[in-house]
Amino acid sequence: MTTREIIEQDCLTWMRKQEADSIDTIIFSPPYNKKGFRNGTRTSTAVWSKANIDYAQYDDNMPEADYQGWQTEILDECHRIIKPTGSIFYQHKIRNWDRKGSHPMEWLSKSRAQFYQEIVWNRSSTTAFDEHYLYSKTERIYWFCKAKPRVFKEVLMPQYTGDIWTIAPQRGSTHPAPFPEQLVENCILLTTQRGDSVYDPFVGSGTTLRVAERLGRRALGTEIDPEYVRLCRDTTTYHSLFDE
Repeated sequence: MTTREIIEQDCLTWMRKQEADSIDTIIFSPPYNKKGFRNGTRTSTAVWSKANIDYAQYDDNMPEADYQGWQTEILDECHRIIKPTGSIFYQHKIRNWDRKGSHPMEWLSKSRAQFYQEIVWNRSSTTAFDEHYLYSKTERIYWFCKAKPRVFKEVLMPQYTGDIWTIAPQRGSTHPAPFPEQLVENCILLTTQRGDSVYDPFVGSGTTLRVAERLGRRALGTEIDPEYVRLCRDTTTYHSLFDE
């Protein structure tokens, strides 16, 4: 029986078709709108060049107000489709540019989703070496729920039972900003059991799907980039469900 399903479709389009209270856990990292936050500026200096994130089908350059509204709408749909015992893990970062900082809670607090806890992902490294700021070596994982989430903290390795997870970034991926598998595994083990459903609205290179499938969960994902969809489907365990 296959446990991986990838849908080549915009995540909001797909989620709006789903029943409420139908998904156990949602894990995702959206585009950060780096160029939009910088008013369209794509940094090109030697110290910043590796900090650019370029997607094939998305230019990461929305007006910031539009971006924040889009993110709130996505989180609201995630909240609608998770079960009453479900969880949402939303990974983002504090962005800094031109003497201005932007915290994700600026838009996350406008969502109907109930904020549960913040987890700090300690990357212990950075590609952004701006001399005007302290080097940012952390990102955030915002844990949201609908009512009272199921929590299985006892299954985590001891080093991950606190709210700071030290995990090295993933290297050598075909995607410009991949999840490390350990981060995804922690979220899945913390809130699901075998046979439960795990959904990623922005599949990318498919890390969430691979880890969920390996752990015996039903893995669901949406992705608009045909190349990433092809890469995720390049396995004998793939099963297409909602292609449109």
